[in-house]
Amino acid sequence: MTEYKCFDNLLDENVFSRLQEVLLSRELPWYYAPFTDDENNDENNNQFYFGHNIYLRHSWVSRPVTGAGPTSCVPFEELAPLIQKINPMAIHMIRANLMTRSDSHIEAQFHSDMDQNAPTTDPNKINQWTTAVYYINDCNGYTKLEDGTVIESKANKLLTFPATTKHKGATCTDQKIRVLINLNYIL
Repeated sequence: MTEYKCFDNLLDENVFSRLQEVLLSRELPWYYAPFTDDENNDENNNQFYFGHNIYLRHSWVSRPVTGAGPTSCVPFEELAPLIQKINPMAIHMIRANLMTRSDSHIEAQFHSDMDQNAPTTDPNKINQWTTAVYYINDCNGYTKLEDGTVIESKANKLLTFPATTKHKGATCTDQKIRVLINLNYIL
C-alpha cells in the first residue's frame, strides 16, 4: 500500500479564498506544455496542460507581467500560509498546473516527480523528498497513486507522498478546468 496523507480544509477559508482568487484570475499567465509526461511517449503525446512555475532551483520565478493586473503572478505572500503549514526544510519546486475539461477522464502516465526533475541522482537523497498536490478547485478530476488509490480534487485539500511514488493526474469532465499546485520539498 502506498504511503500518503490527505489534509482537508488545510488553510483558513479566507486565506484559501485569496490564494484561489490569484490562481483562477484571468490575469495569471499560464504557459502551454505540449505533453503531460515524456514528450517521446507516443501513448500520450496528444495530451497537454498549462503550467505556471512559481519556485524553481532555489528561486522565486513567478513574476508580474508588464501591463497586466496586480494578480499576474503568484506572490510569496499568497503562498506563505501553505508553505508554513507544510514547514519544509528545503523546497525544490512549486508549480501551478491547469488542465482543461475533456469529454471523458484522460489519465497521464504514471511517473514520479523525481523521474526527470530530481535535484540529485543519489537514491538516499532522493528518498528524503516529498511530493505534495494542493487542490485549488473542486472537480471530478483526480490523482491516482501507483497502488490504485484515487484522491479526488477537492479545493483546499493537500495530498502528500514520498517523491519517488508513481502517480498520475486525470482531467475533469464536470468543470472547465482542474487547477492544483504541485510541490517538491524536504521536511
